This record gives sequence, structure tokens and C-alpha cells, in this order.
Amino acid sequence: MGLKSFLNDLTKPKKDITLSENKVVKFQVSSAEYYQKERKRTYDKSGGVDNTIESKTVKVQHEKNNKHDPNALAVYVHGIKIGYIYKGDQEEFISIKKKTLMTVRQFYYNDKYLAELIINYQN
Repeated sequence: MGLKSFLNDLTKPKKDITLSENKVVKFQVSSAEYYQKERKRTYDKSGGVDNTIESKTVKVQHEKNNKHDPNALAVYVHGIKIGYIYKGDQEEFISIKKKTLMTVRQFYYNDKYLAELIINYQN
């Protein structure tokens, strides 16, 4: 395997990766078009480069009074809402009981601030 294909493999999203007894799952954070200002603020607050934000500043909160989806799960970074876990991923997120670490990776791509929620967990 050449260096280029190795680097391409590193950038491909992995849905479920086993690391010894821990597992990692990634969820894309939706609503990018609605939360660009907020994502830019948290991106800049975290250094202004593609980055991973540690769990102490990452929070997922159920919005039971959300008029579009009473099961909505909002993602916050530094106390700022940056979007939601996709409706199709909500059940999987809730089913993960032993979350050992929760981080958000933010990056700027194609003139948009994007984010993914990364959960480390145990079976």
C-alpha cells in the first residue's frame, strides 16, 4: 500500500472501530446550514484549525419540547448549540449505555463548518 492510499484510508469515516475492549462510533452532526455562525464560533474558540474538542466541553441534550422532533438530541460545544444528531441515529446513540468519552471533531470543508460527534464506549 502506497502512502497516498494509506492517507486516503485514514480520512475515510469509520462507522464502528474496535479498539481492544472499547469501541468508537461517529455520528455526523446535522443542520450544518442552520448553525454556521455557531460552528464558526466554537471552531475559532478551539483554535481555528480542524480539531477535536474534548468531552468536558461537549454535551448532548434531549429537546423534548422541540416542535419538529420531540426526540431531538442537540449537540453543544462550549455551551453553544451546533446542531443535532440525525433522527436516524438517535436510537443508536441512546442505546450506547457506557459512554467513556465523548468528543466533537470540527472541520472546515467546501466553505462550510462541519462536525461529527465521536463516542468511545464499552460493550
